[in-house]
Amino acid sequence: MAVVVLFLALLHVAWAGLSAKNVLYAVNCGGPALKTKDGVRYEADTGYSSGIASDYGFNFASIRNTKDSELYQTERYDTQSFSYQVPVLADGVYTLVLKFSEVYFGSEGEKVFDVRIGDVEIISDLDIFAKVGKGAAYDEYVEFTVTQGQLYIDNQLVRKGLTAGKLTIEFAKGDYDNPKVNAIAVVKGTKADTEFLEQKAKLESIARQKEKLVEQHSEPSDDAEDYETVEGVAEPRKEEASLLELVFSTPGVILVGILCLSLAMVMRGSSKPKQS
Repeated sequence: MAVVVLFLALLHVAWAGLSAKNVLYAVNCGGPALKTKDGVRYEADTGYSSGIASDYGFNFASIRNTKDSELYQTERYDTQSFSYQVPVLADGVYTLVLKFSEVYFGSEGEKVFDVRIGDVEIISDLDIFAKVGKGAAYDEYVEFTVTQGQLYIDNQLVRKGLTAGKLTIEFAKGDYDNPKVNAIAVVKGTKADTEFLEQKAKLESIARQKEKLVEQHSEPSDDAEDYETVEGVAEPRKEEASLLELVFSTPGVILVGILCLSLAMVMRGSSKPKQS
């Protein structure tokens, strides 16, 4: 438990925001239009194929890892796979930013799903809680290129990913609960033009600190050894005290008395002169 508490304390960090000038499109999934502290304007929820809007995240006064809690307190989810369409009009390099926060489950492996664009799986087995815990912001970044109306990810042609100038993003139902998303943004430029590198560095730092905490708490501490040593001195073991307990107990005293009396009578008898 102590390790978990310390680990969650490490997660109280806030990523730097997106540069508003580079954001071409943004939507607040499951929520109203809003403007974040970094100046990005998010449209009210639109462009989805199906699903359920939820503001369950407002059960948290704030969401960790972000300066814009309200963006992660609403979401759209579905009991089956669903999708969003977002506009991408011109050729160029872009980064898709998908924003998530786990506000319901409290352990790993309870919500796991995939994200696809066309015939390419861009995120596999996403477990938000495993990434950052509960009530914390977590973003995924997918860099892609549009060339003559064709979509490429990692130099791979994506089929059925771009239709009439719109990118189709599918949140695919898996075996563990329902797929969801809190917000979506399309940024002009590479991942380096977003807060991707900063988030990556902080998450790696947190992972290293978590490993150290686990190692420290898996080894017996010096204090525990000292306590056990003092306890051993203060309270003798039962087998070492058993003889003394026997001698000074009531039956022991009686037995010792009888032995002493018998010994005295024997010595007295042996001291009398022999008669001829």
